Formats: sequence, structure tokens, C-alpha cells
Amino acid sequence: MTTSSRYFVWNENTLCYQAEGDSRLGVLHGSVIRGGRNWRDGCFTPTAGDVLRDATLEDFREYRCQPPRGLFSDGGDVA
Repeated sequence: MTTSSRYFVWNENTLCYQAEGDSRLGVLHGSVIRGGRNWRDGCFTPTAGDVLRDATLEDFREYRCQPPRGLFSDGGDVA
């Protein structure tokens, strides 16, 4: 997972990444309460019915994940 990866929120319940050149999504963190995916289940391929949007710094805060350095212009510290 580098800054060449892309970061998404899947179906408003899972923070995901997509490595460059890969069609699958990896799970950084999922909300169990909202039906999110578990990172232990590995990568998955989104379907046509899934809703993906670009992840924001606020998403990384909500899912308690540290974004890669340089992903956001303000440095990306979640603390």
C-alpha cells in the first residue's frame, strides 16, 4: 500500500485500498455495525451494485487508520 494506491470507501462501511494495476480491493478497516468487510477475509472484487467513493482524511479518522504520508496535502496525521 503506497501512495500509488487508491483509497476508497466501499458501500459506506469499509475503508479500502486498490493497488495500482489490480482490480481487487483490499480492506483496511470495516465497520461491523454497518455491515463492513473484515480485513482477515482478504481482497475482494467489487460488483456493479457496489458504491465506491474516494476516501477522505475524515474517513481515515473515522476508521482509525493512518493514511500514507503524502496522500493528503496537510500531512495526513490522524491524531
